[in-house]
Amino acid sequence: MRHLPLVWLGFALAGGARLGPGKQEKSQSFGYRMQQQLEGIPAKLNQQAAATVTEMDFMQEGMEQLQRALNNGDDVMSLSTQLAQKAASVSGSLDELVNGLQELDASLAEVVQEDSSLEFQPTLFEIKSTMVPGMRSSFTFFQMGLRQMRFLFEQLEDGASDDVVKRAKDTLHYEVDNLQQMKAELVQKIQKLLRSLKQLHEELRTHFGHVAPQAPSLATEWAAVEGMEISEALAAVHEKQPSDAVGSKLTTLLEFLRGQNFDKASTEAEWKSRKPLHLAAAKGRPQEAELLLEVRADVDAQVPNTGDTPLLYAAVQLSRHQDDEETQDFQSVVALLLAHGADKAKANKKHKAPQDYLN
Repeated sequence: MRHLPLVWLGFALAGGARLGPGKQEKSQSFGYRMQQQLEGIPAKLNQQAAATVTEMDFMQEGMEQLQRALNNGDDVMSLSTQLAQKAASVSGSLDELVNGLQELDASLAEVVQEDSSLEFQPTLFEIKSTMVPGMRSSFTFFQMGLRQMRFLFEQLEDGASDDVVKRAKDTLHYEVDNLQQMKAELVQKIQKLLRSLKQLHEELRTHFGHVAPQAPSLATEWAAVEGMEISEALAAVHEKQPSDAVGSKLTTLLEFLRGQNFDKASTEAEWKSRKPLHLAAAKGRPQEAELLLEVRADVDAQVPNTGDTPLLYAAVQLSRHQDDEETQDFQSVVALLLAHGADKAKANKKHKAPQDYLN
């Protein structure tokens, strides 16, 4: 499977040119607001693109399985139903990407409104006038291709005639190639956009001048201890003494990880295979789940071997704890994950989705 590399681009507009007192004060205020608006957009776009590529990977596997089944003369009704659902899921992920592009477009429009001289600044102009519209056009074209694939799958669902089966055999190889091309183009366009956003950050920093840095957040404090042994990380937090609110949150998060037998605050292998957010969801721990989301845990992350998401864990547990003392905790976790955009239709490898367990 192909995966997008995670690219985190901070948008603190520090340093820059000297300005007159009035313009400097105005620019500092505007720069701070734009930091708030733009800070999460690159990471969100990257996460949405990665989720879309993963959905496409699952769909490609299913299409290749369907090819083999057709060639062997096996029954394909059930498999076709699953593929129609996967195509709908990919389509939904593309819709999320388009929404992210619209958010970016609105933020860039505010930059131009603040200073119209920036309208034709090369990087901003290319992003706003060429890259974003071009990506939207591509994703609309992708949606058309997905609709054609869904139509093919839906025909096979209904106990297709020999003619439909023959047409499916003839076109399925083309559709697999088409899906691969979609993935490659999506990855290429998103990575180019993220590089351009990084360049734009540097240019805006120079234009608007210095902005006072934000107070440390939980995410920045977490980044400072990420990868340490838990005991070492706790000692570092105690020594540095961040603000009471942030320090308390970070201590709570580290204690939770230690209680779940994580040897380190975060390592790539552990986050891929054991996923703390899954544990918080499975154990009905809304406070810890919220902290993990605050340090940018992937709300729709899937366990590699099973495809289970945090929301699926929480939904299953909620269905098992109706009207008992843990019901409210699991309800809170489910509500929290949904509020952070968790996909209740995202199925695991056994084709079970959170919506199967939620009323």
